[in-house]
Amino acid sequence: MDFSVIIATKNRADRLDAALASLARQAGAPPFETIVIDNGSTDETRAVVERHGAHYLHEPVANRGRARNRGIAAATGSHVVFIDDDVILPPQFLAQHAQAHAAFLFPRVVNGPIINVPDPAAMPAPAAVNYSRAFFCT
Repeated sequence: MDFSVIIATKNRADRLDAALASLARQAGAPPFETIVIDNGSTDETRAVVERHGAHYLHEPVANRGRARNRGIAAATGSHVVFIDDDVILPPQFLAQHAQAHAAFLFPRVVNGPIINVPDPAAMPAPAAVNYSRAFFCT
């Protein structure tokens, strides 16, 4: 396994569904697994995860750091990618991550801007107004 994509979530099944769907649309991606860590959801989170064929884990202590650490412990990939449960990935996201990692002889952190949009159905072109200024916020 090349990549382990780790998503921590709690009670956001509708957004998680869209995030997982965007992972299914990855083009040219290296082999990857998706691990979703549920931080105590009471909605349909588990069913959404299972419908997408991702690995479901439960972390009883509601804490994003603990959830991500549980995901790392279960990961089999040589690289770990964190995304949030409301992220809609561009189709080349994982392929570009793999390309960036292959360009270096030593392990590196690859990160980039987070672009906030009011509605994923109407994705604006990247502009200063929708950059969140958050980088590698974990």
